Amino acid sequence: MLITVQDAKGKFRFRFANFCIMPTHMHLLIEPDERTNLSMIMRLIKTQSAKRWNSIHGSKDHMWGAGYYERAVKNPHEFEFVMDYIDQTRQRWDLPQFRQTGKRHRTTIPVPDPYYLVVCNI
Repeated sequence: MLITVQDAKGKFRFRFANFCIMPTHMHLLIEPDERTNLSMIMRLIKTQSAKRWNSIHGSKDHMWGAGYYERAVKNPHEFEFVMDYIDQTRQRWDLPQFRQTGKRHRTTIPVPDPYYLVVCNI
């Protein structure tokens, strides 16, 4: 999955602030470039990760549920809440840390423009 995310970053312009891949779904906090459509990014991530999974496991099954949920993050407080939520989810599932932004300082978080919380079901 991480290889697919890296490939998507090479093809489209966007940043991950934080993400967590779990056995049943994943959470992404993503900022698309103004020239990049969020649905294009998600289509590539979902398609390529499913192809890789099927190739590795000799399968032809569907991997992802239909569609995905997205919600715009509107202000620094909400951005911080989503960052913490993803971190806490990762801790509850005992998963490794993937945060891209390093150590955060609550008083210096800029207004996110435009970040989206994206949830995809497997």
